[in-house]
Amino acid sequence: GKTEPPVGKTDPPVGKTEPPVGKLEPPVARLDFSQCSEDDIKVAASQCPATHPAGATEEERRQQLLRQKRSLEKQLEQQLERRRKLRMVKLHRTKNDRSQLSALTDKWRGVAQEAAEQLLAQSSLQPPPSMAQLLSHLHIDPSTIHYSLEEESFY
Repeated sequence: GKTEPPVGKTDPPVGKTEPPVGKLEPPVARLDFSQCSEDDIKVAASQCPATHPAGATEEERRQQLLRQKRSLEKQLEQQLERRRKLRMVKLHRTKNDRSQLSALTDKWRGVAQEAAEQLLAQSSLQPPPSMAQLLSHLHIDPSTIHYSLEEESFY
């Protein structure tokens, strides 16, 4: 008939073998890479000395670890700089509301148009210059203060 395995002893799953007696293998760590991009994993794998070549001296291993440390410090510095920049952008966006900036820009443009008209009106040159000539002389792009060269008026 059918023989039962001894108590506490079961066959290993199909396709898996047990380590030889006397040689225990360390447990395999289960890591979660779900938040890592493929590039992150490739970079980490390329920098990780998973195995040391046979005959590598302690000094060579130390040098490898120092190179890895410098690389990780550089990556950390880059990430900290990126984080700093993102915080600055966030602060700028919250501090400078776009609708408020648009309103202030329109106000500035109106004042600039009035100033240009007053300056032209007070000109004592004969013949008086055109608005296009005045803006050109002042190095002001007509589109910046919404001046149409074709219609010779502000829009």
